[in-house]
Amino acid sequence: MNEKSSCPVLRGRDGGNTILLLDHLAAVTTTTGQGLVVSGRGIRSLKRRHNKSLGQLQRKQARCARGSRRFRRLQRAKARLRVRTERQVRDRRHKATRQVVRFLQQEGVQTVFIGDPHGVRDQRTGRHHHQRMSQWEYGKDKDYLQQKCTRAGIMSYTGSERGTSSWCPSCQSRQKVRGRNWVCKSPQCRFAGHRDIVGSLNMHRLAFGQPMAYPSRITYLRPSRDVVAAGTPACGRGDP
Repeated sequence: MNEKSSCPVLRGRDGGNTILLLDHLAAVTTTTGQGLVVSGRGIRSLKRRHNKSLGQLQRKQARCARGSRRFRRLQRAKARLRVRTERQVRDRRHKATRQVVRFLQQEGVQTVFIGDPHGVRDQRTGRHHHQRMSQWEYGKDKDYLQQKCTRAGIMSYTGSERGTSSWCPSCQSRQKVRGRNWVCKSPQCRFAGHRDIVGSLNMHRLAFGQPMAYPSRITYLRPSRDVVAAGTPACGRGDP
């Protein structure tokens, strides 16, 4: 559960909350009935390409004598690859967090709760997923969001988001969910919606002490583009 005692609960006329994700860099909901999902797949793609290229260079370097001319040339190539990837990832992270703060400003949000997904790293899910977890720089995402919120005059604080994606925002029943489409198994409820938005709604209940309705419209953005994708039906039973 979310540890509310670890940080003060701040209230504003219009509250918003942000959940940090791996596939999607951020999912945001506000009390104005709007939602935002910013994709994080571009950053994952850059890191995946970096890992593949680095592996190729390391295999070539393993066949060289240590300290030889070719060894040093490959070492410089690895350094250039690292610097280039860090620069590209930093650029997309700035663009993504800027989109989140711009959305909060447009919706008139005064206070935002930023979830801390640290507990996800403790799960044992195989070496490939562990590599992605080790390269997930959610701490930088939080820092960038908080810095931009401060400059925009938006009050922000953070806390655990543990378990917020596993219980229904409508009937409060808990269940394990697979995939991005969250469907409640309770026959009396049958709520359906985007899994990451569901987690954001549950975070709002924990952080601000009140439930919030599923957004009437969800905007999908990529960090490299500032275009609006598709909305969702008012009942929240659309595509994830």
